[in-house]
Amino acid sequence: MQPNHPTQIEIFQKKYFSGSFLTIEVSNVDEEYERLKKLACEIVLEIKDEIWGDRHFVIKDPNGLGIDLVTYSGGNE
Repeated sequence: MQPNHPTQIEIFQKKYFSGSFLTIEVSNVDEEYERLKKLACEIVLEIKDEIWGDRHFVIKDPNGLGIDLVTYSGGNE
């Protein structure tokens, strides 16, 4: 998807392409979401389901690195 697409949140836009972004696949994204929320991590995209089968959320580490935590939740495997 293009960086300035209107459906993209800010963290996925131009900043993403000028630096680093990390995607981590986890076995249970809902558990990780609750765990990190309790630790007061900065959540920049609340947990959501995407039409292509991902369930994910995005946090930002103290250095500004975006981290997308994801579980593939369906679709054609």
